[in-house]
Amino acid sequence: MNKWCGKIGFFVNEEVIKDGRHTGVWKSRIIERKYQGDMLADYRKMENTAYSTNGNISINNKLSILSDRYLNDNLLDIKYIEFKGQKFSVASLDTINAPRITITLGGVYHESKT
Repeated sequence: MNKWCGKIGFFVNEEVIKDGRHTGVWKSRIIERKYQGDMLADYRKMENTAYSTNGNISINNKLSILSDRYLNDNLLDIKYIEFKGQKFSVASLDTINAPRITITLGGVYHESKT
């Protein structure tokens, strides 16, 4: 079984506080945290379509990550997982084997500029 170590990006909304006062203005940002775990499966799939010159890569790798409180509390806020230097979206989460969480990776995560 291969080991994995990388970052998980969480999407959070935070209120802007200026001079110690709440402004009522909210900003979104990504918080990255480092995790480690085991790679349970290693799959790659090229998706070629008539509308694109280059195919999209989709991986269905399964990672088993030892969870902590932050990960448990923010499971639904995961935007991407770093794998081999690239950010991938999350296709599914399995929490049945707590305290481990099994995450299946999907396609490449494309960051928006908003």
